[in-house]
Parts: sequence; structure tokens; C-alpha cells
Amino acid sequence: TSDSTRALMAVHAAFRLSHTVVRIGIIVGTKMDAELGRSLLKLLEDQREKLMATFEIELQATAVVSVGDKEETLVSTNGGPSMTLKEYDDVLGGGASQTTATRLIATGTEALEKLSECVLDDTAHTVIFDCTASETISKYHPEWLKQNIHVITANNTGLSGSLDLRREIEMAEMEHGKLSAKYLRVVTVGGALPVITSLRDLL
Repeated sequence: TSDSTRALMAVHAAFRLSHTVVRIGIIVGTKMDAELGRSLLKLLEDQREKLMATFEIELQATAVVSVGDKEETLVSTNGGPSMTLKEYDDVLGGGASQTTATRLIATGTEALEKLSECVLDDTAHTVIFDCTASETISKYHPEWLKQNIHVITANNTGLSGSLDLRREIEMAEMEHGKLSAKYLRVVTVGGALPVITSLRDLL
């Protein structure tokens, strides 16, 4: 019963009865991560109209977690439209609580724990972008995959750190069989060169 709204939206999207909404969460940390997150958001904004016109896919960047030196901060559009670049800059500048479209949801460890709630909402298709190099955040990757949230990561600590964590991620990738969420980690290898794809093609 709790999943009925998401199930209905998934069926509608599959049969093209309505456009597909993809909700996106972004995690940024250091200054370089923040710039990576900003570039990602700009790319999504630039492609939004084209994706809608061609594939009837609506991208909604609805939540950003900023990982600071002392604590994490989660800001969300609270189910509203996609976050703009200006709102993103406000988040990183600490002015998020003053903007009209975004609001502070949680701080500290709660920020990462509540990220999936902000992204999932009633949408069938969800993605989290991890633009950090944080071991703490990579520990959440299996949990998000199990919730059927696709994870696109530039953070290689999940695969190159603890063997237990790597195995947990691999198990989470098979949690729901063919319908399992995808763990897209190509950008963690070879400085974003298409090494993995090339190797698979050769094999």
C-alpha cells in the first residue's frame, strides 16, 4: 500500500501514459566537489528541455547534501521544482534557509540518512550523485541501492577501501534481480577515461 503511488507512476511511465520524472540528489564536499556538483547541475539544466522533448523525461534535482568540515547539511526543494544554480550556490554559501524554493531539512548524520526520503518521495525513478571522496558517504551506497536508488559516483572509496563494503555494494546491485538499481562507477576509474567500457568491449 505504501508503494502504490510510486508503482502507479512507474506503470504510467512504462506505457508512456505520462512523462517520466527522475528525482536527483547531489552530494558535494570540498571546494572541488562543489564545483563538480555545480557543473553537473548546469549540465542537467542545459539538457532538461531536450530530454523532455525527445524522451519525455523530466529531471528534478530536489536535494543537495553539503559535507563541511564539521557537519553535513541537507537542503531540499521539498517536492517542488528542480533546484536552480542560484539556489545551489545559496546552499553552499549557507543561505539556503533564506531562499523561498529550498529549505533546510537536516544537519549532521541525519542529513545523509534523510537524503533518500527527499529523493524517493512518490517517484519511481531516482538517482543520487556522489561527487565526494568520502569514506563515510560511500558506506551509504549499499543502503541506497537496496532502496532502488541508482548511485552515480566519483567516490572510489566504496570499491577500493574495505572488502566488506565492496561485497555489500555488489550484493545490493543484485538485491532485486534484473530490476536492481545500478551502481555507475565508471568515473572512478582512470580519471573518467572510458577504461571499463573499453575492457568490457574487448572481452
